[in-house]
Amino acid sequence: MSAGRPISEQSSAELFGTWEQWSLTSTLADAAVGQQATGHPEHAAVLASWLDREPPVDPLDALAANHRLAGLLTGWQWLAIYAARTAGAGWEQIGQALETSGEQARAGYLTKIENAERYTPDFFTATDSAGCRAVLDDPTPLADRGPATADGRCRR
Repeated sequence: MSAGRPISEQSSAELFGTWEQWSLTSTLADAAVGQQATGHPEHAAVLASWLDREPPVDPLDALAANHRLAGLLTGWQWLAIYAARTAGAGWEQIGQALETSGEQARAGYLTKIENAERYTPDFFTATDSAGCRAVLDDPTPLADRGPATADGRCRR
């Protein structure tokens, strides 16, 4: 957790830490209440003691961290799709991993490429685009297909 730092400046590990700390303290608080309500005050006291030793997290901070982390992970998803395609995965397999159809997975991947081309042309070059687009239409691309960058990755 990075108390005092804006959510937008926190790393993914810090964001996850904020979420996990809130989740832990929320679970402990709920469990303590439940133990008290079911006639187990000694169990409730142990849980309350543990809760007292944990740093509190404001639920709004947890919510903001959750939202930011989910956005980052979703934004990076296309990089894993590229890697899966170059490793030989088909669109239906990728769709299954994303709990969607292969067609929707492919469309989402294409949208990410188009956005990178449109909004970051100085960073996402024509060579990067060609490498990332190369995996769009082959049913099962070969791992030795030309990479988008010298290290074999689709540029972030």
